[in-house]
Amino acid sequence: MNLDHKEDALCALLFIDYYALMSKEYQWLIDFYEHFKESKGLSLLPNFAYSIALAKWHIEHDNCQKDYPDSTNKMIQAIIFYPYIIPILYKKCGIINNTIKKHSYFQRVVSDNIEYEGNAGLKLLLDLYIERAWSAWKEDEIIAWLKETVNEAFTLIKNKDPILEQAENVRQTKYVKTPRNIYRHILLSDIKEVTASIPPEYTPNGGINMFDPLPPEDSINIYDNHRGLERNSILEAFIRSILPSSSPESSAFRRRNDDNDNNQNINVE
Repeated sequence: MNLDHKEDALCALLFIDYYALMSKEYQWLIDFYEHFKESKGLSLLPNFAYSIALAKWHIEHDNCQKDYPDSTNKMIQAIIFYPYIIPILYKKCGIINNTIKKHSYFQRVVSDNIEYEGNAGLKLLLDLYIERAWSAWKEDEIIAWLKETVNEAFTLIKNKDPILEQAENVRQTKYVKTPRNIYRHILLSDIKEVTASIPPEYTPNGGINMFDPLPPEDSINIYDNHRGLERNSILEAFIRSILPSSSPESSAFRRRNDDNDNNQNINVE
């Protein structure tokens, strides 16, 4: 975990929901979301949109709330805002639905008229969540609820509900520039299906140091500084070695003179 909760240099917000689900800390995850929702912009992270819906489902399921009202509303919103996840999640969970698979709304990252290259960060977030967290959705009861909820969301999509315009506006405007810590997080995650999509400028020809990938641009590399000091020390030693006062002969001459002086002092006594 990153100790700097303000900067979040390792972007821990992209996996904390997954580990909360895996450890069955559903209420903790919901409380965390409510506490940091505004200050951290958690409502704009696709992983939280889906994971909070799933956490609420687990709580309602444990409380025998068969209609799952709260989780279903959250899930519909997640589907409307981030539809790209659904066909891939269906495929990974073995759900066959050609209508959903082929419908244009579920194939979009941003919108039908906008290429996602300008919003590459959003696609990275979506792919990262799918590859990391899809296994949390594979239980039979969850799959049954997922399919019913997707059908409800699909009704809103076909009826062109006003929420679709709101969702498209969010996708177009909120993910234009990808923060550096997201790329750093993805590199450390080492999920090949996602890292392959990182822009080449973030994977230089010289490679990256996995102990410190993509350090802040204004950071000071203490390792390079240390190597620089070593190089300077070697250079200084070489220069001293070629000076007359540093030659072995000169050193030997000084030692002989010192010995003679000592002997003379002894003779005087």
